[in-house]
Amino acid sequence: MQIRQDASDQGVPQGSAQRQQDQSQILLQGPAALSYDNVAKILRDALSRPVTHHHLSLAELAKRHMAARLPEAYATTLATMDADIAVGSEDRVTDAVMRVTGHPPRSLLDFIADHTSVWRRGVEA
Repeated sequence: MQIRQDASDQGVPQGSAQRQQDQSQILLQGPAALSYDNVAKILRDALSRPVTHHHLSLAELAKRHMAARLPEAYATTLATMDADIAVGSEDRVTDAVMRVTGHPPRSLLDFIADHTSVWRRGVEA
């Protein structure tokens, strides 16, 4: 979840063709594997406002995607991927950010703290 800084660091030229080729296969991850419920709790605590993750069935999520005008096959694929993630298919942490950028990835809490004004936008309105 280290959105801009870590991702932008990936664009820094690395000097060798081999290193640049390796970058195309790097999986950027934060310092911790977080569930959707973990993310909701971190947001709720950091922003002092209600944040809830709603668990949807595969069919419910596919239906939502289709309501947003995604084709049925694509909506079902995305919902299936989400269901796999919900049961741990992406529960891993890599050292890619440190290896490529030379600094550790930032936590979600640090990211939120750095962008609190954006997260709060619309709440006070």
